[in-house]
Amino acid sequence: MVSELSWLRENRPREMEEFWGSNYPSMKGIGDNIKIIEKSGYLPAGHFIIPEKGWWQDYYNPLMKRINELRKKY
Repeated sequence: MVSELSWLRENRPREMEEFWGSNYPSMKGIGDNIKIIEKSGYLPAGHFIIPEKGWWQDYYNPLMKRINELRKKY
């Protein structure tokens, strides 16, 4: 299993382009990432996009909670 941050659409808000251009300039679209996998000698079995609910419920909300805890502690 491979997880990779990927562009999901061609037309993106300017702020998003600027942020990721500074923080992860080599980010690619899903199709480009699949080509990299294949050029590396692997055969992708499939791919999917994690639903937006999962981003917030399972990643961002717990991360924000932990950041707040660490701010209080340190």
